[in-house]
Amino acid sequence: MSKIKTRTSPAERRAELEQLHAMIAEQVAQLTDSETWANVLRMAMLFHRYSLNNVLLIRAQCPHASRVAGYRTWQKLGRQVRAGEKHIKIIGRQVKTIEQAEDGGEDTVQVYWPKRRVFDISQTDPIPGAVEIPAPAPRLRGGDDAGIYEAAYSWLTEDGWTVERARLAGEDGHTDPRNRIMRIEESLEPAHASLTILHEAAHGLLPVEMNEYHQHQGLYEAEAESIAYVVAGALSQDTGANSIGYIATWTRGDLELLHTAGARVIDTAHRILTAITEEETSTA
Repeated sequence: MSKIKTRTSPAERRAELEQLHAMIAEQVAQLTDSETWANVLRMAMLFHRYSLNNVLLIRAQCPHASRVAGYRTWQKLGRQVRAGEKHIKIIGRQVKTIEQAEDGGEDTVQVYWPKRRVFDISQTDPIPGAVEIPAPAPRLRGGDDAGIYEAAYSWLTEDGWTVERARLAGEDGHTDPRNRIMRIEESLEPAHASLTILHEAAHGLLPVEMNEYHQHQGLYEAEAESIAYVVAGALSQDTGANSIGYIATWTRGDLELLHTAGARVIDTAHRILTAITEEETSTA
């Protein structure tokens, strides 16, 4: 099994993880106090994660898709869908109230599943003169100098997980805990692939029921990214350019949410580090 050599003792490592986790709240606070935060929130509201069925539909129609949105949404984001581009068909969800309930009862509703049309960013161009909203959490560029991906891949596969590089529609990674499968977007550069495999490993170690996940999605996504950030940071890989915006977006800048997840973040990060590193023995 491939492991990363370290001279840090378990006690020193845990102290470093706690320090790195404290830095997350500081950086999120700085971001939410900045002038760019309104744009970050606007971006977060305009984009959303798609259901598995829609991810499969997007992948089938546009295998290279990386970021999809509707025609008007792209215009709000300062981009124009090019003339002649073929739309990608997905299924939407719309709820209509048929009858208002009385005395605190439940409304009678009808659920519709209308067809939606979306386009990938590769089908758009910047609108001249428009202010294009930057991505709140841009993908990392560059290499994986610490060897995080190889070490995490080795640990996960030895533990019975199947880890694949694949083309994903609108996602950097996806974890199926029931079948113990992790998929990492194949186009990611090594720096971002290393962050993503740590994020997905965190989801794998902290599985939740799907209904619970959707109810508390912000917490679980911020938790997984916090774990990835502190593990990478402990191995001298700074992922803040992506992680802080990602965490801030999912928590909407709620620092209390970060504190709530603190113990689980530190404990899980310590488990991952223990699995992918080994203390270097002195030859003196």
